[in-house]
Amino acid sequence: MVKGSVIDADSRSPIPGATIIIQGSDPLIGTISDNDGRFRLEKVPLGRHTIVITYLGYETLTIPELVVGSGKEVIMDVSISEKVTSLRAVEVVASDAKDDGMGRMAQSGVNRINVEQSNRYAGAADDPSRLASAFAGVASGLASNGIVIRGNSAKGLLWRLEDVEITNPNHYADLVVFGAGGLCALSSQMLANSDFYTGAFTAEFSNALSGVFDMKLRSGNPDKREYAFGLSSNGLDVSSEGPFKKGSRATYLFNYRFSTLTLLQPILPPEAGKLNYQDLSWKINIPCKKSIWSFWGFGARDSQHHDAIADSTERELESDALQYDSRMFSGATGVNYRLQINANTFLSSVISYSGYGVQLTQSAFTSDNYFHDDYAIKSLNQRVSNRTYIQKKFSARHTNKSGFSVSGNSYLVHVQQAFSDSTGLQTTIDGKGNSMLITAFSQSKITLSERVSVVAGIHGVYSNLNEEVLLEPRISSRIECGPLLAVTLAAGLYSRPEPLNIYFIQDSSGAYPNRKLPATKAFHLVAGYERVLSENLRLKIEPYFQYLYDVPVGLTNNFSMINSEAVYLLNEPLKTGGTGQNVGIDLTLERTLKGQYYYLVTASLFDSRYTSASGEKFNTRFNKHYVVNLLGGYEWKTGRNKNNLLNLNLRLCFMGGDRTETVDYVASMAAAQVIFDDSKIFETKKPDAQIVSLALNYRINKRNHASVWSIQMINVLGEKDYEGYEWDEQSATIVLKADPYFIPAISYKIEW
Repeated sequence: MVKGSVIDADSRSPIPGATIIIQGSDPLIGTISDNDGRFRLEKVPLGRHTIVITYLGYETLTIPELVVGSGKEVIMDVSISEKVTSLRAVEVVASDAKDDGMGRMAQSGVNRINVEQSNRYAGAADDPSRLASAFAGVASGLASNGIVIRGNSAKGLLWRLEDVEITNPNHYADLVVFGAGGLCALSSQMLANSDFYTGAFTAEFSNALSGVFDMKLRSGNPDKREYAFGLSSNGLDVSSEGPFKKGSRATYLFNYRFSTLTLLQPILPPEAGKLNYQDLSWKINIPCKKSIWSFWGFGARDSQHHDAIADSTERELESDALQYDSRMFSGATGVNYRLQINANTFLSSVISYSGYGVQLTQSAFTSDNYFHDDYAIKSLNQRVSNRTYIQKKFSARHTNKSGFSVSGNSYLVHVQQAFSDSTGLQTTIDGKGNSMLITAFSQSKITLSERVSVVAGIHGVYSNLNEEVLLEPRISSRIECGPLLAVTLAAGLYSRPEPLNIYFIQDSSGAYPNRKLPATKAFHLVAGYERVLSENLRLKIEPYFQYLYDVPVGLTNNFSMINSEAVYLLNEPLKTGGTGQNVGIDLTLERTLKGQYYYLVTASLFDSRYTSASGEKFNTRFNKHYVVNLLGGYEWKTGRNKNNLLNLNLRLCFMGGDRTETVDYVASMAAAQVIFDDSKIFETKKPDAQIVSLALNYRINKRNHASVWSIQMINVLGEKDYEGYEWDEQSATIVLKADPYFIPAISYKIEW
C-alpha cells in the first residue's frame, strides 16, 4: 500500500486531480488524488519502485528509490510546483523517495537527508548525522559524529526540529571523548526526510554560522496501527504509530531506545569508561478542517563514568590516572499550529521548550599518587520560544515567506577548577539569569522568467545579552541554461553567538570581561554548476568563499574561538577582532538507485585559516585540506517471489588529518608534562585517514510482517583516531595518543 497527499509547494493547499502512477508497472498501477489531495495505490508489488506525479500546469515530479515492504504502509506527502509558463515541459527528479517540499526556496547548497538512505548507506549506521558526512564539504571523525562543514567548527551548525532551534540532539554532546556527539538522539523511525544546508542559506534561518540541519518528524499512519521492535549491539528500540481510534485522522507516533553499550565496551577506548543512554521521542498529529495541530518532543539522558587506576605501577598514560563522572540531559517539546487561510496563504506558529543540562566532575592521581579534584562543572540552559510565519503565493512567479521569533532563555553556568595539584577548586565561571532573543525575516522567491529565479531576503537579530542588533541581507539566484544544465550564485551575512559559558568567565576581580562580546559573524559566497548527465546521473560543482569576523580571540596568545570544540574549561578573558577564511570547491557525482546499483562520489578541496590577536595567520584546527568519499551499493531481489531485498554497500573515505597544537619538546621534557608552543599553533597535522565502512542489509517480506537484518561496520580496517599528545609516565616521553576505532552495529528489526 502506497498512500499520501499532493499539495502545492508554495501555498501548501491540496491539489485534487493529480495523477500518480508506478513507473514501469504492467498492468499500469495508478490513481488520481481526491478533493483533499489524498491518494491511495492498492496492490503495489513489494520491492523498490519509481513514482511519477503529474498535474496540468505543474512540474512533473519523479520520485525514485521508494521501498515498499510488507511490514508497514508507505505514506508520502509530496509537493509540486506550478509552472511559470504552460509552454515549457519540466520534470523534477526528487533526490529521495519521500519529497515533502522542504527546501523549495533554496537555490543551492541544500542536501536532502533520506531516512531510508541512513539505514542503507555504509558508514551511516542509522545515524543521520553520520550520513551527512558523505555530502561534499562535510567531515566528521571516527569517535564523534560532529559535523564539520567547509573547515568550520561543529559548534557553528544550527540544529532545527519542527521549525524551531534546538540544542545539539546528540548523545554525549560536547564531551571531550565524543566531541560534538556520539549518536543522534532522534531515531530514524521518527524522522521524515530533512534538509541539510552547507552554506549561503536563506533568510529564514537564524543563529547559523556554518550550516543548518533542518529536521522534521513524520506523522503516524492514520488508517492502521503499526509497530516495530529492534534489537542491536547498541540496545533495544521500540516504536508504535497509528490512529487514536478507528475512523479518526488524529494520529500518534513514538519511539523509545535504551542502551548500555555494554557489548561495545571492549572495543571502545579505555577513557570512554561506562556509557549509558536512553531517549524517547513522539509526535501527535490532529488534523482539523482547515488547520493542523501537532504536539511533539524528544528527551535524552546520558551518563559516563571512568575509574582511575589507583596503582601507579599499572598506569601507562595520563588518562589512566583520571576519574570522571558525567550526567547529561537534553530535550525539546512544542505545539505546532498550521492554518490554511485561503488557497494561496497559510500561517504556521509553534510554541516550544528546549533544554540542556550537564554535570561533570573530574579527579586525578598525581605522579606521587596523591588524589585531588581537577574540576566540577554544572550547566543548565532552558529556552521558551514562539516562532510564527506566513507564506503567501501571490502568483506562479512570486512567493513570500515572512515571520518572527521571540525566545526567552534561562541559564545557569558554574565552573570550578584547580590550577595545581596542591590547590582546591576555584570558581572561574559563575553566571545565572535570563536573556531574550528576537529575530525577524522576510524572503521572496521571484521567477523573473521561465529560466531565471531569485530568492532575496533579510534577517534581523536583537539580543539583550550583549545588546547587539544585526541586519543580515541574503540573496541567491538560479539560471537554467537548458533542460539539463543550471548555474547558481548565493551570498549573505550570518551570525551565531558563542557557547553561553564564554560570556560568564570571571577575572580576578569577579567582573565578567566577556559579557559584551558580539556574535561571531560570517560572509558566505557560493557558486554552483549542476548538470544532468543521464536520467539517474547528476553532477554538481560548488566553489565557495567564507570570511569570518568578530571572532573572539585571546588577549596575548594565539587562541581563537574559531578552533574551539568543548570549551567548558576555558577561563580567560577574550576580545573581539579575530578573523577567519575558508576557500574551497565541492564536487558531487551521484547515480540514484535504479536497476540494481547506485553510487555517490563527493570530493572537497579547501583551505581554512584564521588570524589571531597579533594579526598573524595560522591554519585552523579543521584545515584538513581534502575529503573524498566513494560510496556505492548493489541490490538483489531474492526469495521465491523475488519479494525480499538484499543490498551490500561500501564506503571509502579519504581525508586529511585535523591540526593539533605543536609540542615544545624542550619545555615538556623539563617539566615532565606536555607543553605546547603557542607561536607554532596548528603547524602540526595529524596523519591522514583512510576509512572503510561496510553495510549489509536484508529485508524479508512476509504476508503480515517484515524482518530486517543489518550488519553495519564503520572503519573495518581499524584506522586509528589520533586524539592528541600525552605524557607517558613509564617511558618519560611524549606520545601521540591513538585509538583504533572499529564500530560494529548488528541489528534485527521486525515491523508489523
